[in-house]
Amino acid sequence: MSPEDVGRRFLRMVDSLTSFDALSESRILENMRLPITHSDPKIGGYMSAQIPDSSWRYSF
Repeated sequence: MSPEDVGRRFLRMVDSLTSFDALSESRILENMRLPITHSDPKIGGYMSAQIPDSSWRYSF
């Protein structure tokens, strides 16, 4: 999966939200379909995803 694919999934998810309250951990997991782990709050972000076979990492 390329960084562009991840970006497109993220934009589709954001576009589908009807309110801020609709954004949840389960919604992110369902839409992004990536192995996601909880981040250290000191680093920033709530969850992060490492793209397989890549050095790219995303925080949500």
